[in-house]
Amino acid sequence: MTEQTSDFFHTFTLRGTYTGKKTAGAESDWRNLNTVLDTILEQLATKPWNGYKTMTAYFTNYRVNTNNQIECEIVFQGIANNIVESKEPNESIQEATPLPFRTNFIGHFDANNSLDIYQLNVQLPNKLAIAVINQHQIQMNWILYHEKNLKNPVAYAKFQGQRLFETYTAQPGKYYLYVYSYDNRPGGYQGLVTIE
Repeated sequence: MTEQTSDFFHTFTLRGTYTGKKTAGAESDWRNLNTVLDTILEQLATKPWNGYKTMTAYFTNYRVNTNNQIECEIVFQGIANNIVESKEPNESIQEATPLPFRTNFIGHFDANNSLDIYQLNVQLPNKLAIAVINQHQIQMNWILYHEKNLKNPVAYAKFQGQRLFETYTAQPGKYYLYVYSYDNRPGGYQGLVTIE
Protein backbone atom coordinates (compact mmCIF):
# COMPACT_ATOMS: atom_id res chain seq x y z
CA MET A 1 0.00 0.00 0.00
CA THR A 2 1.26 3.47 -0.81
CA GLU A 3 0.03 6.70 0.72
CA GLN A 4 0.31 10.21 -0.66
CA THR A 5 -0.25 13.45 1.20
CA SER A 6 -0.78 16.91 -0.23
CA ASP A 7 -2.08 20.19 1.13
CA PHE A 8 -5.64 19.03 0.45
CA PHE A 9 -5.74 15.22 0.48
CA HIS A 10 -4.31 12.14 2.14
CA THR A 11 -4.86 9.22 -0.24
CA PHE A 12 -3.93 5.56 -0.46
CA THR A 13 -3.38 3.10 -3.30
CA LEU A 14 -3.46 -0.65 -2.75
CA ARG A 15 -2.38 -3.01 -5.53
CA GLY A 16 -2.58 -6.78 -5.84
CA THR A 17 -3.04 -9.63 -8.29
CA TYR A 18 -6.49 -11.08 -8.87
CA THR A 19 -6.90 -14.63 -10.17
CA GLY A 20 -10.42 -15.49 -11.29
CA LYS A 21 -12.35 -18.27 -12.97
CA LYS A 22 -11.59 -19.95 -16.27
CA THR A 23 -11.66 -17.50 -19.15
CA ALA A 24 -14.85 -17.22 -21.20
CA GLY A 25 -13.39 -14.78 -23.71
CA ALA A 26 -12.18 -11.23 -23.16
CA GLU A 27 -15.57 -9.49 -23.37
CA SER A 28 -17.27 -11.92 -20.97
CA ASP A 29 -14.25 -11.83 -18.66
CA TRP A 30 -14.43 -8.02 -18.38
CA ARG A 31 -18.16 -8.19 -17.55
CA ASN A 32 -17.38 -10.72 -14.81
CA LEU A 33 -14.53 -8.59 -13.49
CA ASN A 34 -16.83 -5.56 -13.26
CA THR A 35 -19.35 -7.64 -11.28
CA VAL A 36 -16.59 -8.82 -8.94
CA LEU A 37 -15.46 -5.23 -8.31
CA ASP A 38 -19.01 -3.98 -7.74
CA THR A 39 -19.57 -6.75 -5.18
CA ILE A 40 -16.29 -6.00 -3.37
CA LEU A 41 -17.05 -2.27 -3.17
CA GLU A 42 -20.61 -2.90 -1.93
CA GLN A 43 -19.29 -5.24 0.79
CA LEU A 44 -16.62 -2.76 1.88
CA ALA A 45 -19.18 0.07 2.08
CA THR A 46 -20.92 -1.84 4.91
CA LYS A 47 -17.75 -1.82 7.06
CA PRO A 48 -17.27 0.68 9.92
CA TRP A 49 -14.44 2.71 8.36
CA ASN A 50 -16.15 5.42 6.31
CA GLY A 51 -13.19 5.80 3.93
CA TYR A 52 -14.52 2.84 1.95
CA LYS A 53 -17.34 5.07 0.71
CA THR A 54 -14.85 7.20 -1.24
CA MET A 55 -12.87 4.28 -2.63
CA THR A 56 -12.63 3.39 -6.30
CA ALA A 57 -11.20 0.24 -7.83
CA TYR A 58 -10.21 -1.02 -11.23
CA PHE A 59 -8.48 -3.91 -13.00
CA THR A 60 -5.50 -3.51 -15.28
CA ASN A 61 -3.06 -5.78 -17.15
CA TYR A 62 -5.70 -8.38 -18.09
CA ARG A 63 -4.24 -11.72 -19.10
CA VAL A 64 -4.96 -15.46 -19.09
CA ASN A 65 -2.55 -17.57 -17.04
CA THR A 66 -1.22 -21.05 -17.82
CA ASN A 67 -4.24 -22.62 -16.06
CA ASN A 68 -6.57 -20.78 -18.49
CA GLN A 69 -7.77 -18.51 -15.66
CA ILE A 70 -8.37 -14.77 -15.73
CA GLU A 71 -5.52 -12.90 -14.08
CA CYS A 72 -5.03 -9.17 -13.71
CA GLU A 73 -3.85 -6.46 -11.37
CA ILE A 74 -6.47 -4.97 -9.07
CA VAL A 75 -6.04 -1.41 -7.79
CA PHE A 76 -7.95 0.27 -4.95
CA GLN A 77 -7.66 4.03 -4.42
CA GLY A 78 -9.28 6.28 -1.87
CA ILE A 79 -9.02 9.00 0.72
CA ALA A 80 -7.25 7.86 3.89
CA ASN A 81 -9.25 9.71 6.50
CA ASN A 82 -8.63 7.30 9.40
CA ILE A 83 -12.13 7.51 10.84
CA VAL A 84 -14.11 4.49 12.03
CA GLU A 85 -17.84 5.11 12.13
CA SER A 86 -20.08 3.16 14.50
CA LYS A 87 -22.24 0.76 12.47
CA GLU A 88 -25.40 -0.74 13.93
CA PRO A 89 -25.88 -3.23 15.31
CA ASN A 90 -22.89 -3.18 17.66
CA GLU A 91 -24.48 -3.66 21.07
CA SER A 92 -22.74 -6.97 21.85
CA ILE A 93 -19.14 -8.14 21.81
CA GLN A 94 -20.00 -10.44 18.89
CA GLU A 95 -21.02 -7.36 16.88
CA ALA A 96 -18.33 -5.03 18.24
CA THR A 97 -16.81 -2.60 15.76
CA PRO A 98 -13.07 -3.32 15.28
CA LEU A 99 -11.03 -0.26 16.25
CA PRO A 100 -7.37 0.07 15.22
CA PHE A 101 -5.16 2.21 17.44
CA ARG A 102 -4.53 5.84 16.39
CA THR A 103 -7.79 5.84 14.43
CA ASN A 104 -10.52 8.37 15.15
CA PHE A 105 -13.93 6.90 15.81
CA ILE A 106 -17.34 8.54 15.74
CA GLY A 107 -20.84 7.58 16.76
CA HIS A 108 -24.29 8.97 17.44
CA PHE A 109 -26.90 8.17 20.08
CA ASP A 110 -30.67 8.61 20.02
CA ALA A 111 -33.71 7.09 21.73
CA ASN A 112 -33.22 3.82 19.80
CA ASN A 113 -29.44 3.54 20.20
CA SER A 114 -27.66 4.16 23.48
CA LEU A 115 -24.64 1.81 23.27
CA ASP A 116 -21.72 1.33 20.89
CA ILE A 117 -19.08 -1.35 21.52
CA TYR A 118 -15.61 -1.25 19.97
CA GLN A 119 -13.03 -4.05 19.98
CA LEU A 120 -9.35 -3.29 20.59
CA ASN A 121 -6.67 -5.94 19.99
CA VAL A 122 -3.61 -5.45 22.19
CA GLN A 123 -0.59 -7.45 20.98
CA LEU A 124 2.00 -6.38 23.59
CA PRO A 125 1.75 -4.83 27.05
CA ASN A 126 1.06 -1.15 26.35
CA LYS A 127 -0.30 1.94 28.03
CA LEU A 128 -3.53 2.92 26.27
CA ALA A 129 -4.82 6.49 26.23
CA ILE A 130 -8.56 6.65 25.61
CA ALA A 131 -10.23 10.00 24.92
CA VAL A 132 -13.83 10.63 23.88
CA ILE A 133 -15.36 14.06 23.19
CA ASN A 134 -19.04 14.46 24.06
CA GLN A 135 -20.06 16.69 21.14
CA HIS A 136 -23.60 17.60 22.24
CA GLN A 137 -23.40 17.70 26.05
CA ILE A 138 -25.54 14.59 26.52
CA GLN A 139 -25.25 12.26 29.50
CA MET A 140 -22.69 9.72 28.30
CA ASN A 141 -19.70 7.72 29.48
CA TRP A 142 -17.32 4.94 28.49
CA ILE A 143 -15.88 1.89 30.24
CA LEU A 144 -13.26 -0.66 29.15
CA TYR A 145 -13.47 -4.43 29.67
CA HIS A 146 -10.93 -7.21 29.11
CA GLU A 147 -12.17 -10.29 27.25
CA LYS A 148 -11.50 -12.53 30.27
CA ASN A 149 -13.75 -10.54 32.61
CA LEU A 150 -16.73 -8.87 30.99
CA LYS A 151 -18.41 -8.18 34.34
CA ASN A 152 -15.74 -5.94 35.91
CA PRO A 153 -14.38 -3.00 33.91
CA VAL A 154 -10.63 -2.45 33.89
CA ALA A 155 -10.88 1.31 33.22
CA TYR A 156 -13.42 4.10 33.61
CA ALA A 157 -13.53 7.56 32.06
CA LYS A 158 -12.54 10.68 33.96
CA PHE A 159 -14.42 13.83 33.03
CA GLN A 160 -12.91 17.19 32.07
CA GLY A 161 -15.68 19.30 30.58
CA GLN A 162 -16.90 17.45 27.50
CA ARG A 163 -13.77 15.27 27.40
CA LEU A 164 -13.94 11.72 28.82
CA PHE A 165 -10.44 10.29 29.17
CA GLU A 166 -8.21 7.83 31.00
CA THR A 167 -5.05 5.79 30.53
CA TYR A 168 -4.73 2.09 31.22
CA THR A 169 -1.77 -0.30 31.09
CA ALA A 170 -3.13 -3.18 29.03
CA GLN A 171 -1.84 -6.72 28.78
CA PRO A 172 -2.16 -8.64 25.49
CA GLY A 173 -5.68 -9.66 24.54
CA LYS A 174 -8.99 -8.30 23.34
CA TYR A 175 -10.56 -5.32 25.04
CA TYR A 176 -14.06 -3.95 24.60
CA LEU A 177 -14.72 -0.23 24.83
CA TYR A 178 -18.35 0.44 25.75
CA VAL A 179 -19.43 3.98 24.85
CA TYR A 180 -22.93 4.66 26.09
CA SER A 181 -25.57 7.30 26.74
CA TYR A 182 -27.93 7.26 29.70
CA ASP A 183 -30.40 10.06 28.99
CA ASN A 184 -32.01 9.13 25.62
CA ARG A 185 -31.23 12.54 24.09
CA PRO A 186 -29.70 12.56 20.62
CA GLY A 187 -26.03 13.43 20.40
CA GLY A 188 -22.72 12.43 18.92
CA TYR A 189 -19.21 11.72 20.06
CA GLN A 190 -15.73 11.44 18.63
CA GLY A 191 -12.87 9.48 20.14
CA LEU A 192 -9.33 8.23 19.76
CA VAL A 193 -7.38 5.39 21.39
CA THR A 194 -3.61 5.71 21.24
CA ILE A 195 -0.64 3.80 22.63
CA GLU A 196 1.61 5.94 24.82
